[in-house]
Formats: sequence, structure tokens, C-alpha cells
Amino acid sequence: SDDSISFPAHSYDQPLSIYAISKDATRKLLYRSMGKDGAKPPILKKEIIRYEVKGEHYNAALLYPLNYRKGIKYPVIFNIYEKKSKDITTHMLPSLYNNQGFDPMHYVYQDYFVLLPDLAYETGEAGHSISQSVEELVKILDRNKSVDLDRMAVTGVSFGGYESFYLMAKGKWFKTGYAGVGIADLPSNAMGFTKSTGVPNYFKDERQQARMDRSLFDNYQGYLENSPIYHLRSMKQPILIWLGQKDANVNPDQSRMFFLGMKRLGKKGVLL
Repeated sequence: SDDSISFPAHSYDQPLSIYAISKDATRKLLYRSMGKDGAKPPILKKEIIRYEVKGEHYNAALLYPLNYRKGIKYPVIFNIYEKKSKDITTHMLPSLYNNQGFDPMHYVYQDYFVLLPDLAYETGEAGHSISQSVEELVKILDRNKSVDLDRMAVTGVSFGGYESFYLMAKGKWFKTGYAGVGIADLPSNAMGFTKSTGVPNYFKDERQQARMDRSLFDNYQGYLENSPIYHLRSMKQPILIWLGQKDANVNPDQSRMFFLGMKRLGKKGVLL
């Protein structure tokens, strides 16, 4: 306002707080997240899940809600990007500020389950193999009577955004999704440029995370099958998408085209 300034404050041992300071230097606390200054953090329940895809074994870390009680069903968020289970060893504070747009602890403190999976990847079949991972994980989560399979969401950024696009477009598991700077169309991505490298992107699609191995012209159908945008007709639930218009690594048109495809098909969602 004209006579005060609002600002956030938090540190390694204090929760997020939002203050307002007036012209006469009077400070007023507007909001404080759950927790007590100087107190020890609560002991949170965590679980390592082991699952199998095509004979290979993988891990997933399940973070339980802060106020977990048996007999109550809680929603679950899949936070995905390659191998995420190692994040269970990271000391995290609940916060609304995060450079990836998602803080697992914030949702744990809001009584969500958060799943941090290591996903399976098959060369030339990235989309299909991550779908298989989710299929197997859902079977295991179904044994936990506290997990509400009707209230599941997926979120990821960059390649995790691609994965979120793909899983949401398949329209099978998730009530909603939140995808940051994802890739929607592998053919146009492979034949495009990004400012961060100054060279064509096809080496990324062939040799890096998309794992297509062969060029677009040697595996055209495979590129289409593993591109989220070509599965959009199957998407049933709304999605939130965000991008940076000056992104030098992932072309923002990839998120735009996914959103435009949604609009053409009458799907629900928001683009930021």
C-alpha cells in the first residue's frame, strides 16, 4: 500500500513469515507458516517404495502428511524428474518460495502425500516407460489405504514438464497437473534451436533425456508416439502450465503449442 511495504522472511531454523513495515518503521506480522521459532522440526513419516518395470528395480520416496492419521485418506502429488528419491535426504523447509515452483515440504505440511519416484526409461520409449512406472507405482500405492487414488496430481519442471505433459495427456491417473517449461512436440524440438547452445536441438532428443537414440527421419513414428501433444485428445483433467518468455534452454513455444492444442480440443487449463 502507499504507507507500508510487505516482505517475506525465513531462515534455516525459522518458518516463512510475511511482514508489513510502515513509514514509522512499525513492523506487523501478516502471516507465518506452521512451525515455531527455534523449535526442533517435527519427525515426519517417510517410506521407500521398491517397484519393478521389465525386470529392473527402482525406488520411490513417499513423504507422509504432517498430521497423518490411519483411517483418513489423503491426496498425493507425484513430483517427477528423472531420479527424485534421493531428495528424501535433503533437509527442506516448508516454503512458498522455490526456484522449481514446487516445495514438497509445503504440501506435506498441508497434509498431502508427496511421492518422489525414480522413473524407468527405455531407449526410444521415454513416454511409454514413464507411463509403465506410474502404472506400477499406482498398484503399490493402492495397498496403502490412506492414499486417495482419486485425488492424485503430477508436477515437474523442464524434462519433468515434458513428463507431466505426457502423463496428463494420457488421461489415465491424475486429477490435475502442474507443468513448468515442458516439451510438447519432439519433432519440432529436435529441428529447433535454443539460445543456450546455439546449435540444433536434435542432439538433445537423440542423446540426452528424451533418449530417442535415432534421428527424427529414422524413427518418425517413435517421435510422434513419445510427444505429449499427439495424445491430447485423451486428456480428461485440467492442467496448469507455466513458461518463461526469455527461456534460453527450452523454447517457450513448446508450452504454448500444448496450450493451443488444449484450446482447440476444448480442454481446460491455465497458461502462465
